Amino acid sequence: MTSRTFSQDLKDFLSTHSYQEITIKNAKFKYILAGKQENPSIVFLNGLNMQEAWIKYFEAFETNYRVLMMEYPITPKTNNELLDLIAELLKRLNIKKPIIIGASDGGLLAQIYVRRFPDNINGLILITTITIDSSYVEDIKKELPASIYQIIFNIIPYSILKKKLIGKVSTYFNDETLSEQEYGKSFFETISSDNYYKKKFIHCFGLVNEMSKHEKFKTNEFESVRNKILVLHPEKDLFKKEDQDKLTMILPDPDVRYIKGGHLSFVICANEYIKIIKSFIQSL
Repeated sequence: MTSRTFSQDLKDFLSTHSYQEITIKNAKFKYILAGKQENPSIVFLNGLNMQEAWIKYFEAFETNYRVLMMEYPITPKTNNELLDLIAELLKRLNIKKPIIIGASDGGLLAQIYVRRFPDNINGLILITTITIDSSYVEDIKKELPASIYQIIFNIIPYSILKKKLIGKVSTYFNDETLSEQEYGKSFFETISSDNYYKKKFIHCFGLVNEMSKHEKFKTNEFESVRNKILVLHPEKDLFKKEDQDKLTMILPDPDVRYIKGGHLSFVICANEYIKIIKSFIQSL
């Protein structure tokens, strides 16, 4: 890891990649699409609507694949509503049977995508995530309704909420060097520097909580991607090992790898993840 910051990397990325906008059923998407239309497609699903986490992956795959990263609209009230909009976005962009890559709560969204659209996917890559049948999701059910938290978050000045979000990043570190931790902190500082992220965070907080209302997955729901599933677990994720194992158990014949680091290692040490993902995709 160099002394570069995430802010510098994002600035360089945006100097060569531009967002486009599209409105679908009164919901506004911002997205970046690259690669030749005839190439296999890769679609990235974000955790906490932090689509910027994918910039290194996007650059690594855009030459040989058609790649899509997006900022979710903040209007959908449920994950199924969001997926309906994403499915329509893929249709309009003529993206068929993509490889879906999802991280954190984006990994849960990716699993629901397979349940909803089993015939429109050609591979599933899950990074630093769990499944609905986990203690993490069960604990959500014991919390106050998400709507109450959302009201509180809306009242709190963003300067205070942002400080708490940035302060929480230290809990995501495990085994990272000091320079890697600084890069991870720069990631959170950069994302949260946009005041609009307050709305994105509050919206995604509701969607994450809504996931606890979904039925637990059955292995046969993933038959369409049997032998086409890669799971990348950080060795010291914020999710318990038991919850990681529950995800592995419901998937048919997944390729499961463990990588050094914590919850943000897929951003901090992206090149290690990209190397494994490239090899896996080439084997499909």
